[in-house]
Amino acid sequence: MNTNSDTCAAQGCCWDALPPNTAGPYCYKAPPPKCPNHVIPAALRVDCGDAMTSNTACLDKGCCWSALPPGVAGPYCYTDTPKAATCPNTAAADRVDCGTTGTNAQTCVANTKCCWTPLPAGTNGPWCYYSPEYVPAPVQPAQCPKDPYPAFARVDCGPNNTPTTCGQKGCCWNPLPADTPGPWCYQTSLAAGAGTPGSDPGITAPATTANPGGYSAMGYSPVVPIAVALVPETNKIVLLEREAGGKTGTTHTYTMNVATMEFEPLHLTTDIFCVGGSMLPEGRVIAVGGGTGAASLQGVRVYTKGGDWQQNAAAAQLQVPRWYPTAMLLPNGKVWVFSGATDIQPPGVVQPSAELVPRGNTNLVNLPILAQTPQNLYPHTIVVPADTNRAQASIFIMAGRRSQLLNLDTLATLVELPQAPVGGRVYPLSGGAVMLPLIPDVTNNYPPAEIVICGGGTGNAQDAPALKTCIRGTPSAGAQLTWLVEEMPLPRLFAEMVALPDRTYLIINGASKGSSGFAMASSSPVRTALLYNPSKPVGQRFTTLATSTLARLYHSEAILVPDGRVVVLGSTPNYDGNIVSGPYGPIHPNEHMVEAYSPPYLSNGMVRPVIQSFTKNLQGQWDYNAFYTITATIPTGVAANVQVTLIAPGFVTHATHMGERTIGLYIHNITLINNTTATILVQAPRSSDVAQPQQYMLWVVDNGTPSVASWIQVGGVPAAVAAANWPKF
Repeated sequence: MNTNSDTCAAQGCCWDALPPNTAGPYCYKAPPPKCPNHVIPAALRVDCGDAMTSNTACLDKGCCWSALPPGVAGPYCYTDTPKAATCPNTAAADRVDCGTTGTNAQTCVANTKCCWTPLPAGTNGPWCYYSPEYVPAPVQPAQCPKDPYPAFARVDCGPNNTPTTCGQKGCCWNPLPADTPGPWCYQTSLAAGAGTPGSDPGITAPATTANPGGYSAMGYSPVVPIAVALVPETNKIVLLEREAGGKTGTTHTYTMNVATMEFEPLHLTTDIFCVGGSMLPEGRVIAVGGGTGAASLQGVRVYTKGGDWQQNAAAAQLQVPRWYPTAMLLPNGKVWVFSGATDIQPPGVVQPSAELVPRGNTNLVNLPILAQTPQNLYPHTIVVPADTNRAQASIFIMAGRRSQLLNLDTLATLVELPQAPVGGRVYPLSGGAVMLPLIPDVTNNYPPAEIVICGGGTGNAQDAPALKTCIRGTPSAGAQLTWLVEEMPLPRLFAEMVALPDRTYLIINGASKGSSGFAMASSSPVRTALLYNPSKPVGQRFTTLATSTLARLYHSEAILVPDGRVVVLGSTPNYDGNIVSGPYGPIHPNEHMVEAYSPPYLSNGMVRPVIQSFTKNLQGQWDYNAFYTITATIPTGVAANVQVTLIAPGFVTHATHMGERTIGLYIHNITLINNTTATILVQAPRSSDVAQPQQYMLWVVDNGTPSVASWIQVGGVPAAVAAANWPKF
């Protein structure tokens, strides 16, 4: 209270009178010196106290105070002037950038944390770099993925980054190989097309069952495929991406291992843009037409398991160009190729014909239904077995609303079928078409086959509503066919109908409006899957299942794999596969994320049966109409619960599942060896019009729960003949 300016100064303090009515001391201690705005490293601190010096005592001495981490030796109280930093000539690769583009020697060393040493010409690295004592620890945000994002999934976090500056921005750092373009420093959010939901909610519906199954992410594909096929006797899917507008820096075709998500690059010499395809009898995959230029549009390409694509125009090629063709495996092991456009560019027009591959001595067969009917690309075609209505097998073909039965060999029109109800169900208004499971009687004969076509469109405009109906009928009834119309819970264009081992169908992917083509159905995805059970009464056949966060629009695919899941891929609403978003308004990205849909039978709490073994002929195959024994576990122990089914998953593109087929096997006897193991005596399909010669997935189903599939070649003799007559590439 009695201190004055003189006595205050005598104490080494400062005196400054305050304004009237302002509380505070007139005599006060001087503030500490300006301490660095960065913490001086322990090794460079000049001690300003001792072990007993407190924070307050340190500041009273005019020094700086900063605690050190446990285990780091050095003073807490130190002067504001550090020791000189050491500046060794650090190797370029070990330098951490301490400057910016405009930093020079003078501005670099003005920062006491930095060193300046020029590098030789041609050597990349910073000339201004942190001294070893000041190298900051990289800051890596907790949300960075355990496995670094692939290049295409990264969103750049800006230029001129180092590991340190990248982490300080809250971004992730991971170098890429020298030949892989993309940012090393990237944001924690995924790029569009890498599993991002998008802003368009689309069309969804709540599940109508307590066990809807569900979607799960499998990983990223290097390409966005427009066509896929499951390779027999493997766990691999062949992916085909268009070269025009496809992902740069890729081979555009890969095999994807479903179990490991490993991708093996394959190679093509021509583009497969909007290709058709089929399985061949001995297990190879054929891809025909598509692309640009004669070599592509007339291309015949063959993939062999464990090998690569082969194409040899001298050995096999189409007689005419075909873009958007349908391919169909025949009972004799050859392939009919239908329709297609003459060119990818105007004035390309439809090819109103079909041709046989391999050609042999055959010529083009003109088909009036293709010439006279719009919506005639990727026509639906299915081999219809002989039955009590017709003694000879035939081909069902649909273009627009018209459909016919054709002679298997000549393609002569056998009968014009009644016109389908309003709307279109063939490209570009694509619906999904399947023949329902063929279920034999005790004589190994089959009732007349039924065909179901779900979804489609009402016009070529972007806002044209999708169809909400399925049509179902028996083609062999001919002119007496009556199309049953069934209403789905949701409308759907590009409806994928995937055959499941419990003899139901998963309806998945698609849009609620628009038509085929880039930007023509770029919004309003239908995200909710459906289950169609053809054996239930009318009005009870649809079940609403789970909903995906991702949009699966034009060029999406879905295919059954041996573990019972359905792999879901693709979606290219944008022409350019290298852009993150498109120019057409509220649009979804081209989707690289691969998902799996697990149907309800994988989450019903039941133990799955296991195929332990099954008998074959001497060639390791099944002959038509012959008897074979399957040994399998039957967890329920109830013989009446058991079904045995064959499925050919086919070649999938543009919501068209070419060659997909489900065939039930008649069970003549089941013998329970113990409570949960049985031998099952089955009869192979009657003939090649029922089961075209090829490899099928074999399933044992116990009370609706399937085993993991085994593979079996059905129709060994026709397959061998077809293979022997196939051109040698």
